[in-house]
Amino acid sequence: MGPFTGRVIAPEHVDICKNNNLMWEVFNEDGTVRYFIDASQEDHRSWMTYIKCARNEQEQNLEVVQIGTSIFYKAIEMIPPDQELLVWYGNSHNTFLGIPGVPGLEEEQKKNKHGR
Repeated sequence: MGPFTGRVIAPEHVDICKNNNLMWEVFNEDGTVRYFIDASQEDHRSWMTYIKCARNEQEQNLEVVQIGTSIFYKAIEMIPPDQELLVWYGNSHNTFLGIPGVPGLEEEQKKNKHGR
């Protein structure tokens, strides 16, 4: 499903102290962040913006896939009608969403808070 739509933002223009829960990272082949796709503005959103995060890996029925420079959601099981779509932001895709356990984010926030 996709691609996830939004405004393209360069990494240096992202405020990591702001709520970025409607933003996805797009990576270069070497794993560095190429840019972010920000769906916080309504005129840049699609229905994919409203897919919620699963509470755990077992609850998910979608996973995140980057193809080229586009972000898609892929069903990982048969999803019956009227079942909520849930994506787990686990190890398959690094995320900027501020979800606990994402490596590096807490350290980056501490550095910025202390001015280092």
